[in-house]
Order: sequence, then structure tokens, then C-alpha cells
Amino acid sequence: MPAQGRHRQRGLSLLEFTLVVIIFALLVVFAFQRIAALQADMEDASIRYTVGAMREALALDFARLIASGRLDRARDLIDANALALLQRPPRDYGGTVASARQAALRPGHWYYDRAAGTVIYQPRFGAAGGDRGGPLMRWRVVPRWTDTDGDGRYEPATESIHGLALERIDDAKG
Repeated sequence: MPAQGRHRQRGLSLLEFTLVVIIFALLVVFAFQRIAALQADMEDASIRYTVGAMREALALDFARLIASGRLDRARDLIDANALALLQRPPRDYGGTVASARQAALRPGHWYYDRAAGTVIYQPRFGAAGGDRGGPLMRWRVVPRWTDTDGDGRYEPATESIHGLALERIDDAKG
């Protein structure tokens, strides 16, 4: 005897199933876009942290030279490997390369380019988030000096250094 008031269970219709799949796909696409943007933001924060740590280590080394009366040794830090000044290099430090042009640089790693005297970073993500790679980012240790002859060039024999800076030398700021 059939029970009255009971309705037969039925599955989703093809239209309902299609709508569920489309909504799910849109949510997945949105989630991946957000994750890619967050990865790019995390990489940017990591770069800023490492550059800040290098600048701090450079300032501390310069202060030690002043305190020990060895300011003449400051010129040895010009174009030096600022990553080597850190107590602990970043875990993504790839080491020293003879030349960045000839080396196979892995995205997301720091290197010191001995030929150019620059610290370089090969970005993992582009500014838009998710783009692979991107242009190399470069920094160099440069002197701050009193330009007595006004030619815009540091001349160790006649001009004294009053500071060192880690400057970004490619087109972007940082």
C-alpha cells in the first residue's frame, strides 16, 4: 500500500546541476585570483623586509667603522654584497654569481652579481599577481660623500665618505 503524502525523491535536473557547476567554477576562479594577488603581496613584503635588513646591516657596519676609527675602510663596502652583511642570509639566497646575464636565476631567489657589484632578486610573481617572473630587481651599495669638486663622482683620494646607502638601481622604486 503506497503511503500517502510521500513524494518521490528525485535528483537534480540537468539545469540545476549546470547552475551549481557554474557557480562553483566562478567561486574557484575568484579564489585563485585572490590567492595570486596575496602571493604577490607576500613576495613584495618579503622583498621590502630583506632590503630593510640589508640597509640596517649596512648602517651598523658603517657605524662600527666610525666607532673603531677605521672610516677609511668604508670604501671597501662600496659595491659589496649587502646580503653578506646579514647575520643570517635569507633562506632563498642563491649565492654569488659571476654575472647575472650568464647565470640561470631561479624565480624567488636573491643573488649577488659579482661582475656588476649588485644584489639582485628574480621576482617569482609580477606586479599583477600570478605573472611568472618579471624583470630583475637590483640594488647597489653606494657612498654618500661630500662632492668637493662638484663633478658628481666619488673620488676616494680627495673626497671623504660620510655614509653608505643601498640604492635601487633599476627603473622601479624600492
